Amino acid sequence: MRLATARVVEHEHLYGETWRTWFAAPGVAEGAATGQFLMVHTPATSDTLWPRAFSYHRFRRGEGRTREFSILYARVGRGTSWLTERTP
Repeated sequence: MRLATARVVEHEHLYGETWRTWFAAPGVAEGAATGQFLMVHTPATSDTLWPRAFSYHRFRRGEGRTREFSILYARVGRGTSWLTERTP
C-alpha cells in the first residue's frame, strides 16, 4: 500500500448530490484503470477515522504531463461533505 497526499485541481457539482473532483498526486494514478479502487482518507474525526473506497472515474494529463484522476461520488455523510468543500 502506498500513501500519498493528493491536491484538488478541479471540483464540479454535477447535479443533485453528485460531485466530481479531480486530483493530482504524482505516481498514484500511474498504471491505474477506470473502475479500480483507491482508499481516500479525510481529516480524522470521530466519524471519519477510517478510509473510504472510491473508484477511479476518469484520467487526464495535467500540468507537466502528470496523470490526474477524478472520483465521482454522492454527498451522503461527513466525509463526502468534506470533499465537496475542497477548493483547487
